[in-house]
Amino acid sequence: MALIRDFTLDGVNYPQAYSRIDATRVTATEAGIGVLTYASLDDRLAGANPVWTEFFMTSYDTVAHDVFPASYAFVKTQPGYENAIDHNNPPEAPAPELN
Repeated sequence: MALIRDFTLDGVNYPQAYSRIDATRVTATEAGIGVLTYASLDDRLAGANPVWTEFFMTSYDTVAHDVFPASYAFVKTQPGYENAIDHNNPPEAPAPELN
């Protein structure tokens, strides 16, 4: 799963930005959710690096039921994701190179 959203960074607008959860880390009391945002799905499929990365913290209870879908549900409540729409990750997408 991924999210398609309108995203602006440093004055550059990405009207079809592609945001996907890279990792969710869960402890007994909290969860951390890492999100990678690409300029577009095409950039993601071409192996481009993300234009933005961010990390959210929430309580364990937020994601306890079903971690991955619950993580996306939580991210969609964060600023900048209010109008994001769900998108299925294509299986052929290459993994990004993170420095």
